[in-house]
Amino acid sequence: SVLAMVLNLEKLSPAGNWLLDLVFPRQCSRCNEFGHYLCFRGVSSKPIVAYYPRAKRGWYLDGIIAAFDYKKDEPLRQGIQAMKYDGVPEIAKLLGEELFCQVRGLIDQKALLVPVPLHQKRLKYRGFNQAVLIANAFGGKGFEVEELLIRKVSTQTQTELDRKDRAANLAGAFALSKGKSKLAKSRTIFLVDDVATTGSTLNAAAKMLKKSGAKKVFGLVVAKD
Repeated sequence: SVLAMVLNLEKLSPAGNWLLDLVFPRQCSRCNEFGHYLCFRGVSSKPIVAYYPRAKRGWYLDGIIAAFDYKKDEPLRQGIQAMKYDGVPEIAKLLGEELFCQVRGLIDQKALLVPVPLHQKRLKYRGFNQAVLIANAFGGKGFEVEELLIRKVSTQTQTELDRKDRAANLAGAFALSKGKSKLAKSRTIFLVDDVATTGSTLNAAAKMLKKSGAKKVFGLVVAKD
């Protein structure tokens, strides 16, 4: 397939990348310049912050912090879709670095970053977990990153489900990684992902972390839909 050929070429350096740029030139979805997939040149954004101090029953997430509005930023939306559905993992690193730039004043460096996991089936199909790549790029600025969770159930995609069905779809989806249960105890944790819509995925993951003793659990995402 074209995607398989692209991914194989990316493993070759520098000749493979030269050929890749020749056949499939990288073009920014924001400035339209060639040589990169996405930039944040001239972007002025105020982080979206939502706290849940009096969470309703069944809600474990203490809040969500997002750098951008997914609906209003079309170039970002195109970049995220290309990352996930066209198999362009390098965009995730850009997103993680920009996320840090946008929200660094809101995150205590003692906090723990935990990427939202993919099920092994989807991970194998996609070839990477964008949440891990985003978290590692953010964590490279001096934050601790741990893959504390696994996704033990291969759930239906959340895209076309309403809030109620999303929550039901995620019941029992997450579990703690073997040997890491103590790492959550008494910690403030930020669950990292690319996009949050209703927050159901983040909440299901937060439930597992709270059961393991986490003090506070927030969502930390590139964009809020």
